[in-house]
Amino acid sequence: MIRWAWKTVLHKSWKSILKTVTFSLPKACNKQLPFHTELSIIYPPVPPRFCHGSCHLFDEMPQRTQGLYPIGFFYLLNLIEYCKLKPHLQSVVNVHALALKAGVLDHLPASTSLVMAYSRAGDYPSSVAVFGEICCKDVVVWNAMITSAVENELFRDALSVFAQMLQEGIEFDSLTLVIAISAVSRVTKRLGYLQAVHSLGVKKGLVSDCDLHNALISSYAKSGDLGSSVRMFLETEMKDEISWNSMISGCLRNDQPDKSLCYFKKMVSCGIEVDTVGLTCAISAATCLQDLSNGRAVHGYAIKLGYNETAHVSVLNSLVSLYSKCGDVDAADTVFRGIYVKDLVSWNTMINGFSSNGMILEAFHLLRRMQLEGSIQPDTVTILSLLSLCAESMLLIEGKIFHGFLIRRFIGLGILVINSLMNMYSKCNYIEKAEILFMSAQDKDLVS
Repeated sequence: MIRWAWKTVLHKSWKSILKTVTFSLPKACNKQLPFHTELSIIYPPVPPRFCHGSCHLFDEMPQRTQGLYPIGFFYLLNLIEYCKLKPHLQSVVNVHALALKAGVLDHLPASTSLVMAYSRAGDYPSSVAVFGEICCKDVVVWNAMITSAVENELFRDALSVFAQMLQEGIEFDSLTLVIAISAVSRVTKRLGYLQAVHSLGVKKGLVSDCDLHNALISSYAKSGDLGSSVRMFLETEMKDEISWNSMISGCLRNDQPDKSLCYFKKMVSCGIEVDTVGLTCAISAATCLQDLSNGRAVHGYAIKLGYNETAHVSVLNSLVSLYSKCGDVDAADTVFRGIYVKDLVSWNTMINGFSSNGMILEAFHLLRRMQLEGSIQPDTVTILSLLSLCAESMLLIEGKIFHGFLIRRFIGLGILVINSLMNMYSKCNYIEKAEILFMSAQDKDLVS
């Protein structure tokens, strides 16, 4: 617990309101500090674009201009802002109580930050409650509420809030539409919703916004309407790396890897800065086409940009997959060995590479290495890859070992694993065991 001495530092008008308040903060901040000298250092108003983790676009956009308020007001506002960026539910609750006592929640920026703080601390119902208590809501508050629903994966709730905003005649901005599109892209039958949001942007003259254009490019591609995605891309005057990445990944998503590589080449020729997203998609496109020549060219370009380092493990994993599926296992193994901090995808990709190229001993040896290192253990993907290898090579003993491993490690086996085990036992002429698995499976599918 930390005791802040409020009355010695606040403006005279605050002395009658704020006395001595006790509240808890995360353990990292658990030390005694004089309020007036240390608070602004420990909890400065951190610009959201510098916070760790994935911040929503809502945090990155300019919000409101600040007026003149007593000095103590901004200390409280900084506390609420800190709770939004570093969410901790008990701290949010305590700062909320402090803000209520001080009357700070009449200030819209404070209320908006509190809505986001509760949401990111995992208490979405409290975000809704705070939002409901705000009398004069502006577009920023509505954007915060829609963002809160999206961040909690309540996408239909987000669309309901957006619809309510429209019904009440609130003037929305381009950020509102971007957030709504992020919700639309995660619901089923989204194309109609997306076209409706697009129409609203056209009607209000907001489609010139670059962020809105990029959101529409990506969402149309995810909805399977690649033609509309291409049209939006061509209409974008100031194309940035997000615009190009959206087209490269969109073509790949819609089973057009050749067009994906084409857009990547155009992106490079236009001098646009290439990031991990563009490189990974280009390598995946070359993998789909089994185009080793273009894959090596992208690999060379990645090395030139410095993307052969461990920090860009997603690019290296894509290269392992490329070389494995194109039959160059030595090159895949060389890239794999160069990954200093391997993640689960790295191991699974290399094991699958050995398996798909019939290198049985190497696959089992790599699995043993994976278990001995201890930091990362096999998962279902690892086992499925090796069970497939056991089935094709009729390795009954090894298949039984994996079956035992699955029983020990997992409480229940999913239908994918059961089907793979049935396939393995059947191909190893152990039909009785395959039949037992079939009878024990509760949710049989066509493969079963």
